[in-house]
Amino acid sequence: MVGDRCIIQRDVYLQGSVETLPNNLTIQGNFTIAGTNIENLPDKMIVTGGLYFYKTSISKLPADLQVLGGFSQDLGFGSPGVYCKDIPSTVVIKLARRCF
Repeated sequence: MVGDRCIIQRDVYLQGSVETLPNNLTIQGNFTIAGTNIENLPDKMIVTGGLYFYKTSISKLPADLQVLGGFSQDLGFGSPGVYCKDIPSTVVIKLARRCF
C-alpha cells in the first residue's frame, strides 16, 4: 500500500469466488478477470498493462478507469459484456478497445 492506493507489482489473473476489489487499486502489469462474480470494477483503478475479461459479470467500466494497454473481452453463456457506446468518455484506454 502506498497511501490509500493498493499496488500489485505484477500481472494478475483473477478467477473464482471473488465479488469485490478494493478501491484505488493499481495493477502494474496485465489484469485478467475470469469467471468471477464481480459486477463492478473499483473506483480509481489503474492497470499499466492490458485489461481482459473472460466470462465475467462485468457490463460497464467506471468513469475514472485508466488502462495503459488495451482492453478486450471474451464472453461465456450469459455474460453481459461491455459495449463500446457505453464506455464513459473519461475512461482512458491507451491501446486497442475490443468491445461490442
